Amino acid sequence: MQELTLEVKQFVLDHGMDLVGIASAGQIAELTPKGYHRPQDLLAECNTSVVMALRWSDTLIDGLPEIRAMYSRMMIMMNNQLDQALLKIARFLTKRGFLALPVHASDPYDLSALKGVLSHKHAAVQAGLGEFGLSNLLLTPQFGPRQRFAQLLTDAMLVADTPVSLNLCEQTIPECNFACIASCPKNLIPNEYDNDPSVMKTVVWKGSDIDKPGCSYYQDRGLPHMGRNGYTFRCGLCINACPVGSDIPKRESIAKGVRPVKIVP
Repeated sequence: MQELTLEVKQFVLDHGMDLVGIASAGQIAELTPKGYHRPQDLLAECNTSVVMALRWSDTLIDGLPEIRAMYSRMMIMMNNQLDQALLKIARFLTKRGFLALPVHASDPYDLSALKGVLSHKHAAVQAGLGEFGLSNLLLTPQFGPRQRFAQLLTDAMLVADTPVSLNLCEQTIPECNFACIASCPKNLIPNEYDNDPSVMKTVVWKGSDIDKPGCSYYQDRGLPHMGRNGYTFRCGLCINACPVGSDIPKRESIAKGVRPVKIVP
């Protein structure tokens, strides 16, 4: 299946995705924390997951919080682009005789806990794309937290990638001084590291115990609604604060440009 694996990965990249990795369904099921669904819950014959990521435009992240309306709108468009790619990849595999189930990019299955029907971030860890940080964001070596994920389940026995061990978050702490924690407007990210640095051994693959209900409530009730469709603004300040990412331009200052009048609390 090595040849098919390479074909699938190239197909994903050719259709606009920035990162792609393969995860074993068994590894996802074994290492994803309790409380999440497993791939076989959705596709009983699932053997592997094709995990893909679409990079954020750096200017949208750098402009937060002033251009939060633009950031929030583009999040919807990124989810749409991920979902469109999923359908094309599913068709690619189906034509070759395999089962393929696209798992959409957003719309949490459990709104109160900010959980999707499957955890794309935990799948991304097993697909070798990155590690969790203290913010519970999935950090990739290329883009840090600046991407969104989706995945496709298949019965094809694709060659799984090896999870990375880079300590992306921990090695950056001396530079950022827990910038994600300081940036949270509602103090929803606990600083577990200060009390016990050894927590990073599990955080990198399991994630951090942030206050997800509080995060969800703040974004849905504490931020304005957007336009005629009534979508709520998304926060994004922890993404903005994180310096991880080799391909992220490190600018000393961000030009203010023409931005909306005060639209954020």
